[in-house]
Amino acid sequence: MKKSTFLFVLLLILGVGGICYIHTTVNAQKDKVTLTETVLAGDPSAVEGVMVEVKTHYDNHLFWNTTYKAGSKPITETEYTFSAQSLYEERPTEYRGICLESYMEYGIDLTEDISELSGLTVAYREIYDALEPGEEMSKIVYIKDYYDFYPIGGYIELPGFRANFGGENTLSTVSGLELYEVEQLQEYFKIPVLKEQTREISIQKGTGNSMGIGGSSTESDEYYMCTYNAVGKDACYFTFDTHSYEGKVMDMSYIPDGYGIYSLPYDTDETGDTSVDIEQLSMVYPLDTDVWILDFQINTEKDKLLLTTQENDILYFTVIGIENMETLQKLEIVELKDTFIMQFANYEDFFAWTFADDRIALVSLDEAGEYQLEFVVETDLSHQMLYYGNTENAMDWNGEQLVVASFIMDEYGYYDTCGFHISVFDKKGLAYCGQYTSSLDTAYGKRYSSRCMPVDYAPLSVSWE
Repeated sequence: MKKSTFLFVLLLILGVGGICYIHTTVNAQKDKVTLTETVLAGDPSAVEGVMVEVKTHYDNHLFWNTTYKAGSKPITETEYTFSAQSLYEERPTEYRGICLESYMEYGIDLTEDISELSGLTVAYREIYDALEPGEEMSKIVYIKDYYDFYPIGGYIELPGFRANFGGENTLSTVSGLELYEVEQLQEYFKIPVLKEQTREISIQKGTGNSMGIGGSSTESDEYYMCTYNAVGKDACYFTFDTHSYEGKVMDMSYIPDGYGIYSLPYDTDETGDTSVDIEQLSMVYPLDTDVWILDFQINTEKDKLLLTTQENDILYFTVIGIENMETLQKLEIVELKDTFIMQFANYEDFFAWTFADDRIALVSLDEAGEYQLEFVVETDLSHQMLYYGNTENAMDWNGEQLVVASFIMDEYGYYDTCGFHISVFDKKGLAYCGQYTSSLDTAYGKRYSSRCMPVDYAPLSVSWE
């Protein structure tokens, strides 16, 4: 006991000592973080007036907020703080709306007669009943033999409201909604099961009621219901993908209002509690079932829905007015043949898409509330900076140029440095690309545990001065 106590105290001293050592080491130079520029492409004058802010930390105790003004006379300013306690910045709450999934539970029930069971539970029970203790069996079954329509499960997450429901509509799989409301949802979204979809199931029967069960997908085509959401002021708007894994268009003819964008109204009272009105669920904007949904969002004012789709290998950006559910604009952006979207960036006055074939497209919003396509250009060298749609990319548009800031990443698309790239684009293409390495990356060795890192939330921002 004494030995373990001694080791605990020793480790505590070493841990605190390490933090204090690094704190003492950097204290003298705490506001002297330096950034070294390396021009990779283009004219450095194009970056004049760009401001980048980088938030970094060591072990959530030491923090550096560094502001870098790029240009012919660069300025670096750093605000340094130390905290004896670990500090974490919480992300703001984002409500995900409604998520619907083609949700098939599987398992075995020995408590009921097989005639009372449904779904894949029947398939498992059939195999179980055919086995002797100590035997095992695997079998590929057709889903259509046990379901006419995909059982729908998922959740609803809105301000002041949360509900979960399984695909098999039993009370044990429902919370936050009444069972009849779940049944209404499932009855509304009736999507017939693919005739060719199969699943491999297996059972190992032991003694008594002991058993082992398993299940896995096969090489057959299958359908997974992927939902896209936009949470409005008093309704959640959503749609979902209509295509199977192999690209087959699913049968949507059983949905009462047809396929499109749906509205689920909700109401929040004075106490902050929210209720949803399942009975008022309706389709409010029709869509062709051939359309591929790529992105679905709502604007800052929450009066327009912003839909990105792929139709006949063309990417379209559609603006829908919520008041009357009318198409306000539909812009043809770019051909998507042999490529796909890596990232969609939504800002207050512009939108940008980056693509796997190293292109970038920009749509801007003017003062009259109209959207227009500004450019579609090659990213050239900067594809390294926009690697696989890095979610920490930061952008800003000044009416003529788009600036993109992104952390320096390795060849696999991971970043663990405090340095960054700046890329500037205009209608001609890449105007500038530069790399900015940070002194924080070399101060404490190469071990991961000794590195300074970007903070977890909003570590990078960029703007035109």
